[in-house]
Amino acid sequence: AHIAFVVEDKAKDVVVGHPDLDEVVVFPRKRWSKHLWNPIRLVRTLFEASSYLGAIRGKAFDVVVDFQGNLKGAMHSWLSNVPVRIGFARGHTMELNHWFSTIRVAPYSENINRVDKFLALLQPLGVAPSLGKYRLPSSMSSAAAVEDYLQSVGCGRYVLVHPGTSDFGKAKRWPLDRFAALANRINVDLRMSVIVAWGPDERPM
Repeated sequence: AHIAFVVEDKAKDVVVGHPDLDEVVVFPRKRWSKHLWNPIRLVRTLFEASSYLGAIRGKAFDVVVDFQGNLKGAMHSWLSNVPVRIGFARGHTMELNHWFSTIRVAPYSENINRVDKFLALLQPLGVAPSLGKYRLPSSMSSAAAVEDYLQSVGCGRYVLVHPGTSDFGKAKRWPLDRFAALANRINVDLRMSVIVAWGPDERPM
């Protein structure tokens, strides 16, 4: 199958170049949202949005799978004009998302890993549940940059720790003192180095 993936511009680096995808469609939500209150740019944005949706419809996909379960996912699913639209059933969506799906799937439990929950959406296509794996796109230049960094700090075996989250998910953050205690245990018990990564505005953490 030809697999295309629609992703917001702010998260595209996690998807663009992924080896299991044939095509990536970038939804420029961040850029468009800046133009909502500017009448001149709003008109241009509306033309861009029309072209964007027209390009998706023009590809004539057979099936769309909506993992989002919200209004944004529903609009992409519905406006794509795809005949078979698979999404989550009522009670497992937000913003009346289930109204826009032609096939609605109820996960066997809400207390399951998110990957398993998403994989349940593939069952109507005859794809049996399996162990999901997170894979990220890679590049030779990125690998070389990481190798150069590790050599510059004299790092051998290591564990990467990322204590931050998006602002939306900050209520789920593990306390920093526990990350520190974990890092000490990794260093002492496993004799491995600890590298701490951060995103925008997270370095003070």
